[in-house]
Amino acid sequence: MAINLLPWREQQNKRKNQRFIRQLMAIIVILIGLLFALDQYFYRIKIKQDSQVNHLSHLISSQPNIEDIQTIESLYRDLSEQIKKTQSIKKNQADFWYMLATLRKTFPRNLQLKQLSWKNQQLSIMGEADQAEAVTHLIDKLKNDRSFRTISIDTLAQTNQEACVKFSISANQPLSTA
Repeated sequence: MAINLLPWREQQNKRKNQRFIRQLMAIIVILIGLLFALDQYFYRIKIKQDSQVNHLSHLISSQPNIEDIQTIESLYRDLSEQIKKTQSIKKNQADFWYMLATLRKTFPRNLQLKQLSWKNQQLSIMGEADQAEAVTHLIDKLKNDRSFRTISIDTLAQTNQEACVKFSISANQPLSTA
């Protein structure tokens, strides 16, 4: 007597797809919140910069003497540094969104993303897979996409208690965001 496991497999696949969609929705909600927070942060920086510019124009319109000129010069230097920092943050933000778009295109469905971090132009991905081949498939896709300078597997271990492979991948700085 043969046992038909097809309905069970279909149900299992349906559950996996639903779990993937829930995780994807959670990531999207978190990213929208992060985008909103970054927007608020840049808005506050812009307001601060505008107030400093207004202060500078006020100082220029009042009595010009040596102390005021020195104050204006120091405020101008501070403002220039803040503008450079803001531009650097915006560039890093563009790199981060580019990296997320690349991952969205290349990340297989049979991998579970557990942790994603971005620090000093270094992307770290931690997760679980059903098989080690799925991890190598992801790395091949990332290499073929040519979005990162170097990609390496930090850890790849199969636990005895679970039938899954835990992995950790590092990828260095995107090659191009333009």
